[in-house]
Amino acid sequence: MPTGAEQTTLVGNASITDYTNAASSNLAFTAAGDRFRTGALINQALVGYYWSSTVGVTHTEIRYFTDVGTSVSTPARAIGFSVRCLKD
Repeated sequence: MPTGAEQTTLVGNASITDYTNAASSNLAFTAAGDRFRTGALINQALVGYYWSSTVGVTHTEIRYFTDVGTSVSTPARAIGFSVRCLKD
């Protein structure tokens, strides 16, 4: 699984700017949403969240894609996000 910095490089190299071209890129990031602490599935088809391997004690860096852009965040590790493993 890529680090946060590796995700940023990959997204930049693929010219990904939102979830539409994230899904159509060779990386094929989709807007799968997330699983909230309660177990509920939310944000499906609205946001694509992807774990990185950059980990803190209670939080982990993620990359996310929306209809208006892409960015990074550090949410609580109790939330369920997608994983994209990439070969070196």
